[in-house]
Amino acid sequence: SPGLTPAEIITMVAQTKAKAIVTIPEFLPLVKALQ
Repeated sequence: SPGLTPAEIITMVAQTKAKAIVTIPEFLPLVKALQ
C-alpha cells in the first residue's frame, strides 16, 4: 500500500507476529491429534 510510513509498517508486522504467536497454541492440539 502506498503512503505507509515505516512506523506503520513496523506496527503491522508486529501485529501479524503477535497474531501468529496467539494462533500457534491453538493449532498444537490439532497437530498432536494428527500424529
